[in-house]
Order: sequence, then structure tokens, then C-alpha cells
Amino acid sequence: MRLKKRHRSSLIKYKILAVIFVLAACFAFGCSYISKYSKAQDYFNAAAQADMGRRFNPDPNINSKNELIASNQIISNYALAYKSITELIEKNKSKLKKDRLLGNALTIKAMSEWKLGNYVIARETAVEALKENKEQLFPRDLALMTAMPGLIKTDQAYSHTMSNKSDKTYKDIK
Repeated sequence: MRLKKRHRSSLIKYKILAVIFVLAACFAFGCSYISKYSKAQDYFNAAAQADMGRRFNPDPNINSKNELIASNQIISNYALAYKSITELIEKNKSKLKKDRLLGNALTIKAMSEWKLGNYVIARETAVEALKENKEQLFPRDLALMTAMPGLIKTDQAYSHTMSNKSDKTYKDIK
């Protein structure tokens, strides 16, 4: 009789440990998905904050070397945001959609693509967000995805204006 009680007690302990292990694994994988989403947001926010700070509060004492470093840091953060959010969307699209985060994830992706100068891809991502996932877009994201073609054309027009090329036909922005 003692063996049976010990055996039952051991089985119960193992079952409890198994349940705890399964719950911990589910929690860890769930947190991993949200953690990756949060990290992509952090990269994008850091890039956007530095970019806006540089544009609207320029340091008059900054030298060209420090300006180059700041530019590279901004580009790196946009690139990290793009890489992180693209991998997340590829691996967890259904989870993002279920949690109503897909619209925001596509917005981060499109905005990163735009800031990196990948205009064609940014436009395609904005179209995907608007056509296939419009119900997932919050008002701010809806406005940004709707404005994306105009934002791209503004950047292209600025590039043409600042270039020294003799051919200024502006075909890509007409």
C-alpha cells in the first residue's frame, strides 16, 4: 500500500511539473512574439525621434563627422526596425491579425521602407495595408498609409531639386 501512495504522489508531482513546463513554454513563446514586436517598435521610434530631432532642432556646433555618425545611426535603426518587423510579419501574420496588430506592423514596415528609400516596396506595403488589412489600421496608421504615395513623391521631388543632374524631367513623380 505504501508503494502505491508513493507512486501516486510521484505521478502527481510529475504531472504538475509537466503542466508548469507546458505553461512556461507557452508563456515564453507568446512573450517572444510580443517582445519582437515591441523591439521593432523601439527601433523605429528611436530612428524617428533622432530623425525629427536632427531636422527640427539642429545643433549649430555639430561637425560633419558627427552629422555622418548621427545619419548612420538613424539609418541603422530604420533598417533594424524593417528587418525585425518583416521577419515578424512573415512568421506571425495570423497572430498579428488575431491580436489586431497587423495594421500597425504593416505601417512600421512601410514607414521604414520609405525612410530607407525603398519607395516601390513602401508603396506596395501601403497598398497591402489599405486593401487587405484596412480593418486592422488605427486612424493614424490609416492616414499614413493613405498619404504614403504623396510622401514618397515629396521625397523624390526634393531629391530631384537637390541633384545636379541636367535631366530634371521628374517622370517618376508626375
